[in-house]
Amino acid sequence: MQTSENKPGKVDKVTVQNKSPINKDLLLRLLFILAQDGMISYIKLPIVMDTLERHLKDPRQSARVSGHLQSYLSDLGLIAQIRNQLNLFQP
Repeated sequence: MQTSENKPGKVDKVTVQNKSPINKDLLLRLLFILAQDGMISYIKLPIVMDTLERHLKDPRQSARVSGHLQSYLSDLGLIAQIRNQLNLFQP
């Protein structure tokens, strides 16, 4: 924290650095969002799943995900797509 030399006690700026690996890695961040209770609603689920799908098209990122997790994500993507289609066609 830095203080102003002209006005004692006044704070010019505060710098906060978060060193969590989740903030630097998009794959971890997306999986973290999906894992949190109450963090994701059905409205946001299609957006998160579409982003995750685009990210997993990269072979290096896809290799980081186990077969069991890929199966879970596939089912979740299907649910998200069904929910999205229902929202489009229901008044």
